[in-house]
Amino acid sequence: MINAKITFLHDGAMGFDTTTTPLNPISAKQYLAKGYSFVVRYIGRGDGCKAFIDITQSEAQAIVNAGIGLTVVQHPLARCTVPTTNHYDG
Repeated sequence: MINAKITFLHDGAMGFDTTTTPLNPISAKQYLAKGYSFVVRYIGRGDGCKAFIDITQSEAQAIVNAGIGLTVVQHPLARCTVPTTNHYDG
């Protein structure tokens, strides 16, 4: 469990996700300084896949301590699917 509060993001808030590079207090503050308001981090599905790095409790606390919002989701269902840099700006 981490110490954080639930808030809402404003329309147009800019965020990012990372599946292979954990954040630390310094990198989290750097993303905040670049204008990012939130990050999406991932947890495992219990299938043993090592292609991703799961968020830890200390990483989660560092993120919210830096003032960045945090969303946590599970890794893709397909075993060890590797994400691409493709994105959709719908």
